[in-house]
Amino acid sequence: MKSILIAMLFCCWATDLVFAQQNPETKLLAKYDGGDILLSYQLPALNGADSLSLAIYRTGRQGAEVLIKQNLKAAVNTRFLYADTTLRKNPGIYQYRLQISVAQAVLKDEKVLAYAFAPDEIPVAVDFDAKNTRGTKNINLSWRIANNYLLNSIIIERSRKQDGSFAPVATLNQNDSVFVDQVSDANEPYFYRLAMENIVNGKIYYAAVAQVIPQFAIVPLSVTHVKAAQLREKIALSWENQDEKANGFYILKKSGKQDTFLLASAKIMKNSTDKYQWIDSASTLVNHEMYQYSIVAESNSFDRSKPSDTVTVAFSRSIPALSPPQHLQVITANDTTYNLVWQVDSLRQHEIAGYAVFIKNAGGTAFRALAGGVVTSNINYIAIPRPKNGDTYQVRAVNGTKQSAPSIAYTYTNAFEKEFGPKYLKAAVIDHMLKIKWLKPEDVEVKAYKLYKWNGKGFDLIETIPSDQDTVTTKKYLAGELNMYQLKTVNAQGIESKGSKMLQVN
Repeated sequence: MKSILIAMLFCCWATDLVFAQQNPETKLLAKYDGGDILLSYQLPALNGADSLSLAIYRTGRQGAEVLIKQNLKAAVNTRFLYADTTLRKNPGIYQYRLQISVAQAVLKDEKVLAYAFAPDEIPVAVDFDAKNTRGTKNINLSWRIANNYLLNSIIIERSRKQDGSFAPVATLNQNDSVFVDQVSDANEPYFYRLAMENIVNGKIYYAAVAQVIPQFAIVPLSVTHVKAAQLREKIALSWENQDEKANGFYILKKSGKQDTFLLASAKIMKNSTDKYQWIDSASTLVNHEMYQYSIVAESNSFDRSKPSDTVTVAFSRSIPALSPPQHLQVITANDTTYNLVWQVDSLRQHEIAGYAVFIKNAGGTAFRALAGGVVTSNINYIAIPRPKNGDTYQVRAVNGTKQSAPSIAYTYTNAFEKEFGPKYLKAAVIDHMLKIKWLKPEDVEVKAYKLYKWNGKGFDLIETIPSDQDTVTTKKYLAGELNMYQLKTVNAQGIESKGSKMLQVN
């Protein structure tokens, strides 16, 4: 009963104290003074008490609250003053909490924010740098802000011109010091700056501008809608390209007497219409010659697209020449009968009386008429003797004394030149390993053999075997599963044969 009575008296006394301390002037204040934080608080007048017990807590931006002073005694109805001198080497923003107690009962918690730095201090970014990881689209930004405690946020801004308009890329917190941006253009400058927002007044401060020129591959799309036609004594080309990655174009040209395409123009710069025309002047054209053209696009990284589809023009300075045959190829049936076939312009086929075939043997220097190599205009093929690897053919359209320009030359390549691989593969499983044996190819100088295994998507090289062996034992074998192998021969020139017939082992 005595304990209950004491508790009731204490509660009544505490209630009186609370009511007595309600004073509009009892606000906790914090002031920066030469590196220290001065705390000020008007303590209330309390009935029945002469002094109060105080404790001071401090919280930094990291969020951990620290008790910095406890069991302080102060008289009631006085102004309490306290100087925190521990922050001179740790400037920043802090929250203070003043806890007021009497007889171990907490009467009040007061909180206040304090800026532990000079009011005229401004954020300064140093060592701001922008670098490109070569061969990638990544721009690596790094910086150092010694007084980042002043910041509310850091905004990364980017522009294509140093004095142009900067656009925000990302918003970071005050402690960030690196950022990776990705760009879409190469070999052209990008400019970056830091916009630093002051946490006290919201004012924006800017770092010096950093410049970077990224270098990575940009491969434009191929040019489309390529057309070519003779206009008087010139040849005009036109094309379209809507790929934003392309900033210029080059013309490639080949005559019927040339084996490869050669560069025929300077760089033709991209325009706003995405439609282009180029004229091949008469000074570069030969009468009664056939020309092929192709176009490649180039990007800022100086990478080029694949060549466009080719266009062909038969050039003549006098009467229109006969349309030359196109797209020669050799077709064989059962490796016994060989036919040279070609295509013609059906709209001008009525001008043609026949076709004459010419051959340049492998290793030869000049074309000669193929024996029996003349057919009428209603036939676009001719039987030829079995060709040798490297034999080259041309066909002309004829009509009396008139002849077309020769077709683009066609060189025959032996489709079976790599048919020197090993044959008749046999396999046996011995001691959990697979032994494979084969028949060596004849009339081939062998450098090595290579054994491949199927991985579900392609073949992996698993063994290289010396040329004097015709067997191999491999551990790359899984019992109870389907294992598939191919063997290839490598000749003295380092050329791999076609793969052997698939060897399947369970």
